[in-house]
Amino acid sequence: MLALLRAADLGVTGARKHDLDPVIKDRLQRAARILVGVEGEPDGSEKGPTFAELGVRLLHRGVGGEVELDAGDESLGTLVWFGLAGPVVEALADGAVFLADELDASLHPALVAELVRLFQDPATNPRSAQLVFNSHDAALLGDSTGDRLLGRDQIWFTEKRADGSTRLYALADLDPRKEEEVGRRYLSGRYGATPILSRQEFDAVAELIASGDRT
Repeated sequence: MLALLRAADLGVTGARKHDLDPVIKDRLQRAARILVGVEGEPDGSEKGPTFAELGVRLLHRGVGGEVELDAGDESLGTLVWFGLAGPVVEALADGAVFLADELDASLHPALVAELVRLFQDPATNPRSAQLVFNSHDAALLGDSTGDRLLGRDQIWFTEKRADGSTRLYALADLDPRKEEEVGRRYLSGRYGATPILSRQEFDAVAELIASGDRT
C-alpha cells in the first residue's frame, strides 16, 4: 500500500497508526454492528468491522521535514487513492474480482491508467485478478494501437433509452478496426453512448439566469 501511495506522486512518504481511544473505538464497533443488523445477537460482538484501519495518518514531504496530516486535511484524490490501495493489493494477491464504481472519480487520468495496467500486466497480476469498473474518461479507450490500454473485447458502453432503461453493448459488436482511434471516434458519437445535449436548452437556461429567474 505504501509503495502505491509513493508511486502516485502524492508527496506521501509514509503512514503512522494512532490508537483510538478505547471508549470511542467501542462505540464505533457497536454502531457498526447495529448497521449490519447483528447488535443483540449472541455472537454479535464478533461480527462487523473492527475499525482497525481508523486512526491512520499519512506523512508528507515538507520544507522542514515530514508533515503528518489528518484525513480531514488530505485532498479528496489522496483519500480516494488511499482507499483503493488496500483492496487493489488484496485483489491482485488473491486473484479476486475488484469492482469499482467511477474509478476515475477525483483521480488524475494518468493514475487511473497505471491502476488498470496493474491488472493488465501478468507480472503484477500473476493470479489473473479481474478489474471491472465504469468511467467517463474517454482517454482510457486509446487512440492508437501503441497507447491502447484496454482491448476491444474489454470495452462496453451504456446508453440510456427514451423509456429510462439502459442498453449495454460491447465495442466488439461494432466491429472496430484494429487500428481504429476508439477514443476519438467515441467522442465524435460514432459508437453512441454519449448524452444528447441541446444547445438551445442550455441557451434558455442562460437567459433565465440572466433574468434572475432561479426557479
